[in-house]
Amino acid sequence: MWQRLSATQVVSAPKNTRVLEGSRYQTPVSDICQILVTLLAIAVLTPLESLAADASRISPEGLVEGSLQKTIDRIVAKEPGATIILSPGEYRLDKTLKLTAKHNGMTLRGSPGSIIRGSISLHDWKPVAGHDGLWQATLPMPVPAHLSPRLIFHDGKLLARARTPDAGWLETEQTLQTNGPIQLEIPQEHWNSAWQEGSGLVVRAVQKWAGFEQVVTGIDTRQRTLTLPLAAIGHRQEKKNRFWFENSLTDINREGEWIYRPAENAILWKPLAQAGSSSAIPRVDVSLLEALVVVDHAENVTLEGLDFRECGSSFSAQGEIDVQAAAKRRGAIQFRWARHCTLKNSTVSLVAGYGVDLQTGSNSIRIENCRLHNLGAGGIRIGEAVIAPESEKQVSRNIVSGCQISRYGNIDFGAVGVIVFQSSENRISDNTIFDAPYSGISVGWTWGYKESPCHHNIVEHNHIHHLGSDLLSDMGGVYLLGPQPGTIVRKNLIHDLKCHEYGAWGLYTDEGSTGILLEENVVARCMKAGFHQHYGKDNIIRRNLIVDCGEGGVRRSKEEEHNSFTFEQNVVVNTTGHFLHSNWKNRNVQLNKNLYFSNAPQPWRWGMWKWAAWQELGYDKDSLLADPLLVDRSQPQQGFQINSPVYRELGWWPDRSQPRPLADTGPRSAVVSSASQ
Repeated sequence: MWQRLSATQVVSAPKNTRVLEGSRYQTPVSDICQILVTLLAIAVLTPLESLAADASRISPEGLVEGSLQKTIDRIVAKEPGATIILSPGEYRLDKTLKLTAKHNGMTLRGSPGSIIRGSISLHDWKPVAGHDGLWQATLPMPVPAHLSPRLIFHDGKLLARARTPDAGWLETEQTLQTNGPIQLEIPQEHWNSAWQEGSGLVVRAVQKWAGFEQVVTGIDTRQRTLTLPLAAIGHRQEKKNRFWFENSLTDINREGEWIYRPAENAILWKPLAQAGSSSAIPRVDVSLLEALVVVDHAENVTLEGLDFRECGSSFSAQGEIDVQAAAKRRGAIQFRWARHCTLKNSTVSLVAGYGVDLQTGSNSIRIENCRLHNLGAGGIRIGEAVIAPESEKQVSRNIVSGCQISRYGNIDFGAVGVIVFQSSENRISDNTIFDAPYSGISVGWTWGYKESPCHHNIVEHNHIHHLGSDLLSDMGGVYLLGPQPGTIVRKNLIHDLKCHEYGAWGLYTDEGSTGILLEENVVARCMKAGFHQHYGKDNIIRRNLIVDCGEGGVRRSKEEEHNSFTFEQNVVVNTTGHFLHSNWKNRNVQLNKNLYFSNAPQPWRWGMWKWAAWQELGYDKDSLLADPLLVDRSQPQQGFQINSPVYRELGWWPDRSQPRPLADTGPRSAVVSSASQ
């Protein structure tokens, strides 16, 4: 009865139909009725609509036992490598969709209006006694502690978990304990006598490039202290540690705010004004799945034109001390031991972790023309943080291209737009990354000079902008870490980066960065510097344009007994007249054939030296001080005027009669196809 029919079978006339001239045919009324009955049976009894011989269309109403998983499995069992098309509608996942070797060669394609959701709906809202305007709904199933709700949605929009203060943070000069539970001292003016142990009260904090989130395990009213179970990290202490409270009933003071009460397994919510009474409250959805899709030990699987929404992530029940780049957080779409698979023209949004996650043993995966936004952690993570000794476990040769990644870091503030861990030969190109509290692209996961499997990665033609805020420090538009022979960062457009205290750097070679080429990038309006090297070896920085970056342009933090980097044929423009910052005393760095210009009155400075004294040290012997004649200083990617000294003196693209050297900086094509919008 549940049969798959070809397009030919569906449209063919019955055998007893007589076709006459003039495209008319005559047939008995009984036969016509039989045809109509047959077509009706096909429409009602065949949930797998046939489009063509190699494609099946499915709908939410026609799923096998209401399950997308079972429906897909049934199709590929009959026809391996099938193309399956989702009709418009919502596809709810109560379990992670798993695609394995039996799905090899399969394509899952969405239609406009088809949405895959990983959430459940709450409908049975009741007023909370003694709290006007608050409503409560119990989750329909027990929730493991590590999957406590972090994201809930109202009419498809993300709602904020209640917090105090509503914006910003509180400050303490207390040094937080690094060898045991933290006893956080709360000033009298911020102490809340209504706090209760076991209610799920959370303390969140930010420290330099990350922070922590801890569930309060003890409340001492007499001492006005809160016990936090996890020790703080010593080297991330700030002069004034910043923190705030979340998930307390008394924090709810604005429409749309919510908390989760673990003891009752319930969500408390203050509806928006238009929601009215409980009977009029629109649907509220809660994300509980750890992943929406896992492609595991599969090859040549294509996910295309899909809209993935609403996924949770695993969080420790007692809270967590954040690690750099939210490295512990996994993704909503996971590839594990996968080969030659593709995710394209798709959207991933409203998830608690990373959007896409390329895990152990995954190679030749393509992520193309996707839109990732409203993410608890970052956009795309590639590889693992731990080096795998077995070569078959390593992750390599993947491509992330043409994607738009924005509004990430909503839970894990230190997450990254695209991060490459211990992985090689990946290409990150033509992406647009913006509107987040931390770095845009990060490559490498080794601190110091120890050899790692991270090498020959290409980061090119990306547009990275408007990142950072007053929340975190120590970040980069493109952040690099550890030895990376063969890695190239080129033709990226990076601008408008901010930070809390330090570290809004456009190009950032951090601890041990070695053997990296950074060329032909445009960096503008970064709060601290256009290029910064903490420490590293034999990096080459050439033909980059650095314009109006806070401290002046270039920073070198640590002097070592080897060549730090070569800085040549670069153009540095600023308003401060101070081009180089921090440590430049030893001679283990090479600078030459650069152009410097400032609107500030002379004398200009390179470190502590004026120009003549700087050149006497052997630096910038063939460099010049001149106006580079930018076409538009506010849009430096537009390049230089044709008579610019950059062409005559620095040799930028000297063979072109009408050079436009920066025209191809940034993405080369449309960021997101119409299928994913």
